[in-house]
Formats: sequence, C-alpha cells, structure tokens
Amino acid sequence: MSVREELAGLPLPQRIQALLEKSGLTQKELAARVGVDRPRVNAWANGRATTRKHAGRLAEVASEAFGEKLPADLFSSDRQRPGEAEAVLAATLQRLTVGLEDLTGLLAEQRQLVAQMSRLVAALEHREAATRADPEQG
Repeated sequence: MSVREELAGLPLPQRIQALLEKSGLTQKELAARVGVDRPRVNAWANGRATTRKHAGRLAEVASEAFGEKLPADLFSSDRQRPGEAEAVLAATLQRLTVGLEDLTGLLAEQRQLVAQMSRLVAALEHREAATRADPEQG
C-alpha cells in the first residue's frame, strides 16, 4: 500500500499527526514551513480548523517527508468523508477520558495526603495538650 493510500484512509487530523511524526517537525516548525502560526497547526491536528488555503504547502512538506509526491487534496479539509468528524470526536473523547482518569487518580492521592496531614495535626495537638497538662512529660 502506498503512502498516499495509507494517508487517504485516515481522517485529516490523523494525516496531520502522521506528517508531524514522519517529518520529525514540531507543530511550530511545521507552522513556519507552511506559513501559519502554531495554534493553527494545533487546530488542524485536533480537527478544529480547515486546511483549505494551505493544503498545497502541506502536501509539499509531506511529499518531502514521505519521499513520495502527494496531492494537495490529500491535505484539504474539503475532502472530509462521512464519519470523519465522528472519528475526531471519538479520539478527542478518548483523550479526555484518559485525562479525567489521571485527574481522578491525582485527586485520590491528594485526599490520602490530606487525611495523613490531618492525623499528624491531630497527633501534634494531642501531644501539645498533654504537654500543657503535664509539662514534665514533654
């Protein structure tokens, strides 16, 4: 299967991600090569913006990275297929779910630390009260 065929089977955001990975470019570097700012590339990679005006330059950069002449329409958001938006939403939902699970774990750890600190404070208060009651024990 050719690179063109492989990329054509991916939603546009995943094609942008594949380009970043294959080229070794950061979003900022790709933005400079295409003539846009980094937030624009990030929006492309997350399916929040169209690439219409920049598809030709994206195809040039991709052709260099993949070593194969790739057409501009491969990087045009006009090419969106049925189900592509749903795929992007599903991928975004998956990332959010993982992030939420991470936050839930951190919250549980934080609660454990607060409980430990509460026990330490209570022990210190008990010790201080005992010391006040019998200064010779302290």
